[in-house]
Amino acid sequence: MKRLFGFSTVLCTTVAAVWFFGGVAALATGLPQTGQTECFDEFGAPVDCATGANPGQDGFYQAGTCSASRFFEPNPPDGTVTDACTGLMWVKSPDTTGDGIADSADRMLFCDALTYCENLNFATHSDWRLPNVFELESIVDYGSVGPAIDTLFFDVDIEGGGASQHLYWSSSRLHTRNTVAAVHFSAGAVSRQNVSPTDNPVPFNVRAVRSLPAGAGAGGGAVAQGEGEGGGGFAGNGDVNGDGEFDLSDAIYTLAHLFQGGPAPVACPEAPGGGGCVETNCNNNVDDDEDGSTDCADFDCIVDANCLTGDLPKTGRTACWNDRSIPAGEAEAILCADTGICPGQDGFYQLGCGGAGRFVPDPGNTGTDADGMPVDDTVLDTCTGLEWTRALVDVTGDGTLDASDAGGTWAQALAACEALVFADKSDWRLPNVREMLSISTFEPFGNDPFGGSTLEAIFDNPEIGVENWHWTSTTTAATNRAIVYSMASSRNAGISETASKQTGVGVPVFRAVRGGQTNN
Repeated sequence: MKRLFGFSTVLCTTVAAVWFFGGVAALATGLPQTGQTECFDEFGAPVDCATGANPGQDGFYQAGTCSASRFFEPNPPDGTVTDACTGLMWVKSPDTTGDGIADSADRMLFCDALTYCENLNFATHSDWRLPNVFELESIVDYGSVGPAIDTLFFDVDIEGGGASQHLYWSSSRLHTRNTVAAVHFSAGAVSRQNVSPTDNPVPFNVRAVRSLPAGAGAGGGAVAQGEGEGGGGFAGNGDVNGDGEFDLSDAIYTLAHLFQGGPAPVACPEAPGGGGCVETNCNNNVDDDEDGSTDCADFDCIVDANCLTGDLPKTGRTACWNDRSIPAGEAEAILCADTGICPGQDGFYQLGCGGAGRFVPDPGNTGTDADGMPVDDTVLDTCTGLEWTRALVDVTGDGTLDASDAGGTWAQALAACEALVFADKSDWRLPNVREMLSISTFEPFGNDPFGGSTLEAIFDNPEIGVENWHWTSTTTAATNRAIVYSMASSRNAGISETASKQTGVGVPVFRAVRGGQTNN
């Protein structure tokens, strides 16, 4: 198993203290881990993640930030849960009727769910909203089964009702207008659900969210400040609890001080080795980034627990619709600021990291498409710190992306990414489901019959199959472990679906990713 060479966005010169009320922009630190820690072969049997069949699975890399101590509740409890990875505060229970029980009586239709969250006054806060699909998916625990969520912190609907029991609305409309992205917390999948009355919509559960305030960026989260920056930042390496280490306990300590009272953060000592570089577990000075020197740019020498510094990516959705039917059953477009009809949609808030400059291409490799654009370059996502192959992986190595590169099994996709040497880098891997979703856009472009590509525009997406189903490295959070998540890059606007590891769905393809913090 090859070693992951770190591609971190936490820079030595800027890592300092975690604080909430500063005036500088947030630093991205990556997506939350999926929670998957086990590995399975193509038939669903458990295997050793490091030495077993099908290397390179999500359970081996465990890519992402924040696992242990990610969630916490205030003391005394007030019915909220704060996520130290994303800086989002959640309502603990989907009980919307206030009877103390989460059951079918709490489920709502889409526009009613939006209105409920917009009008909610809870735990002294009135700025609740329905989460967008990236926010809602961020609390899926792909290591748990039925429900795929951390039930130590989140209450769930206890009453039966099939799919309705674990389906939750997001605020993100899909390109079909009459459908919305909902998250299924039984197995973790993101699914397409009807909202138009002509399509007989079904009421689903609601879990409200709010962003932490002041200086946290659009999607919540804290900021990382260096010495001398405004807003009360602490100097040094961010050891706000004075235990001699800069780790997740400092983030939790700061949150506890802000929301629960208690001792104020202490002044920070200088980082070991000087400067802003915290050298912890440097693994005998391995040159992780292969730049010829062992320094704080190497992954193991960068503190990997500073979670409270970045937003989740934007979904790309900017338009809004109601749920009324007009001829052909299409919903009507409305002003996103309209507070009377389906208020608080994703297109209104447009929260998260993104916009111009999010993706940074790295040309310089040979090969062009029909328009003369390079197809062999890589793309850095400055929101997540991940580096991607802009094009699909040329499995056959013939220099052409065509049907010969598609149709492989999940095991073949894993193996191809593990063996890939590209752009002078050898630490590529198959992306997990959360990473693959992060480069989807919910504002599709193009004019094909399926609604256009649903990957961000910078990614080359030739139509090899009808929908270009992308393999991911994440086994489903379901009892059948022979199933894996795949992602459509057309028509379904970034929806994850399940597929057999042995046969796939449609004509599966894949692209490779590298970077991010991992446990291996």
